[in-house]
Amino acid sequence: MAAASNVVPSRIRSLLDYAGTRPTGSATRRAVITGTLVIGAALVGATSAIHLHLWAMGYRDIPTVGPLFLVQGIVGAVLVVALVVVRRLIVVAVAAGFMIATIGGLLLSVNVGLFGFMDTLSAPFAGLSLIVEIAGALVLTVAGIALAVGTPR
Repeated sequence: MAAASNVVPSRIRSLLDYAGTRPTGSATRRAVITGTLVIGAALVGATSAIHLHLWAMGYRDIPTVGPLFLVQGIVGAVLVVALVVVRRLIVVAVAAGFMIATIGGLLLSVNVGLFGFMDTLSAPFAGLSLIVEIAGALVLTVAGIALAVGTPR
């Protein structure tokens, strides 16, 4: 029983170490990863700005959806800073998940409705938002893979 209790903290510690992975290796590798993180952060910032703009232009009056647009704008802004300053795998994974969830929310609201609200891809900024979020999810996934590959386990 004592051996099992020692394994769990070690596994948790290993997982936390892995989640805390930051750019390592040659200067070129670190620069490429950092550049990718900056591009990913810019895309998160763009979708955040789009949602804050839409919130200010009237989405704030839509029950449930309006507050979610505001939260998305704020969380996106925090993620922008975290991506550039913290530069850890866990932050990249959260930001990629954020972009994927945003894509999912838009597609749900267009296809079946979300919280009683039905949207359309012809709505202002919907198409742009979708393109930015897909690009952001892809760039952040590449950044996450680059961080994870070659990391000592």
